[in-house]
Amino acid sequence: MVGGVRVRGRRAQEARDALDLDAPVQRYVPSLPDKGHPITTRLLAGHLAGIRHYKDREFFLNRRFATVLDGLTIFQDDSLLVPPGTRFSYSSYAWNLVSAVVEGASGDDFLQYMSAHVFRPLGLTHTAPDRSDSLIPGRTQFYDRDSAGEETGYGIGWFLRTDSLGHRWAFHGGGSVGGTAVFGLDRDSGLVVAILTNLSDAPLHPAREIQAAFDR
Repeated sequence: MVGGVRVRGRRAQEARDALDLDAPVQRYVPSLPDKGHPITTRLLAGHLAGIRHYKDREFFLNRRFATVLDGLTIFQDDSLLVPPGTRFSYSSYAWNLVSAVVEGASGDDFLQYMSAHVFRPLGLTHTAPDRSDSLIPGRTQFYDRDSAGEETGYGIGWFLRTDSLGHRWAFHGGGSVGGTAVFGLDRDSGLVVAILTNLSDAPLHPAREIQAAFDR
């Protein structure tokens, strides 16, 4: 049979054969400035190349780059953090450069290459590039949590926590003139801890001690 999966598979193998993980990346990305130290795809993929990560507000950047090579302009002229191969330093930009290497080795557009040789062979029919300039059916909505969304440990009328057994507790306590009360419920085991006393401002820690006894 000519065409179809067999040809795509052969082209993918040719691209893999064309990529030498230990060759300088400039073999595949000639536009990358020389850094005075050899950078290889193997080092990039292991976050050992000294390429920096996001800085300032770059993580939220929504600027569209027409090509993978255009995207490299954010960091390609910056100095390396450390000499390649000397220290692990996580970098998303290192993988942007890996994308450019794949393009250079395969001769294909990176996203088309991934679709043809990774997503489709794996049956990932609902996986596609997240193009910011397009309407994509079923695209996940993203949120950025602000200070109003900070975890408080308090739900609707109850303090909420998880004990050492992984059980979910809802509890509350408080006092007034002449009395103090504590009530807690283990939502997973059904255990209830309730303490009532005719003492103003009584300590609440005995309830935790009772709960701890059932944690064992």
